[in-house]
Amino acid sequence: MKTHGTSIVWALLAMLIVAGAGHNAQAKEEIHWQINPTGFPETTAVFLDVVNNGAYNRKLPGSAFSLSMDEFGEEQGGVITNLASKGAGSTVAGWTGAQVLILIDISQSYTSEFNLAKATAKNLISAMDVKRDEVAVATFPATVAGAESQLHSGFSNDATKLYAAIDAISTVNDKNKAGRLCDAVSEAIDVFTTKDKYRAVVVITGGADKGEGKGSCVQDSHAAGVVPVWTVGFKLDNKYDTMGNSHKVENGLYELSQNTGGQSIYKKSKSSYDTFVKSTFWNRVRSQYRLLVNFMCYEPAPQIEHVSVLKVNGMAQDPIKFRARASKKPTPVITAFYPASATREQIDSGKAKLTIDGSGFCGAPGQIVIRVGDQQLATDSAAPYRVVGELNKAVETGIVKVSNKWTQKGESKDEFKVAKPPKGADALNAIVALVALLVVLVAVSIIAVALKSRKATVPKGKSVAANTKTGGK
Repeated sequence: MKTHGTSIVWALLAMLIVAGAGHNAQAKEEIHWQINPTGFPETTAVFLDVVNNGAYNRKLPGSAFSLSMDEFGEEQGGVITNLASKGAGSTVAGWTGAQVLILIDISQSYTSEFNLAKATAKNLISAMDVKRDEVAVATFPATVAGAESQLHSGFSNDATKLYAAIDAISTVNDKNKAGRLCDAVSEAIDVFTTKDKYRAVVVITGGADKGEGKGSCVQDSHAAGVVPVWTVGFKLDNKYDTMGNSHKVENGLYELSQNTGGQSIYKKSKSSYDTFVKSTFWNRVRSQYRLLVNFMCYEPAPQIEHVSVLKVNGMAQDPIKFRARASKKPTPVITAFYPASATREQIDSGKAKLTIDGSGFCGAPGQIVIRVGDQQLATDSAAPYRVVGELNKAVETGIVKVSNKWTQKGESKDEFKVAKPPKGADALNAIVALVALLVVLVAVSIIAVALKSRKATVPKGKSVAANTKTGGK
């Protein structure tokens, strides 16, 4: 196993503020979550499970999750896409697959329990789903100068191969020195090769480790996105199994698990170990929700600590503090626009607006430039994934183009079209106009005749004789 220290070159999650592995005890709801920092913060996978009153909730819809960056507000807010969702109302329950590294202590502090420890490791493998999960097996020796953990089998779906690797493991003559657990966990975290599966380390140990509280394994777990460490502790050989030593070991293993979001078990019966790996651990792996988080419009500043907050059913969880890596500014990508066409009358009257969907439309309306062909539109509204422009009278048929606040440009494959009137519509419109004109002329003629007729009517009370010149006798 390689020396630890290179896993956070691309991204450093500085600290996850964990309270009982990210849970809200008052609401009797526990949220365990893990972010894979590869590519963070632009695009990253999030794995989480939700436990309500001790039962795993596997029926939450994608709309139950949201992520924001409080310091930047809505414009920089992360968008969560439910990768397993086929529709707005569908759920994203579990079965995302996992990479699990089994880390076995080979120090000679629990030789009487070592065969049971190996059997427990095999039971854990048998509980995995080989179609989705990958398991690796490694060992860690005593505190010997220059000693490193050894990877006996890399991540594999081949249970037979993994069983054989466990069978071949034996304890080493460590001169009764303690195991180097924390350093081994840090080295184990470096072994993971995926950003698309839930990751976990399961430590199987006699627990006689003088360094549970030393080393950087908890910080390294957080830096890798909070990789949980599950600890399975066995009874020490009699010469080590003093009350004070046992309490120290139990407390050390418990704290390691709690501080990384895992769980622990110590000095129990064989049936308890079986239940722990086949039920407790199995439920955690099988209950993962897999989400894709995208901070498309985030401007990274690697020297500054940033904060993001996950919300589940509207309730904010413990925030993640992280330092970002440098990244390229996003190029706008137009996936669709509508309407695809509009008539000249609709455009000229201002009744039609152009809505553009895609990504990378970063900036306020004043920072977003929309064009159809060479004609610039006024931006009505803007968001990282949708912009709306006001069509104007000068718009003609042309390619739709969008540039963001960094002047990065993107354009559509298809043209927006100024629709021609339907065939025969011009003649029909002419007939309609002629009929309308005739109607107006008839109306005017009727009015004119009516007025003339009124003028020709003799006023009441006057005779024709009085206004007529009479002749002589």
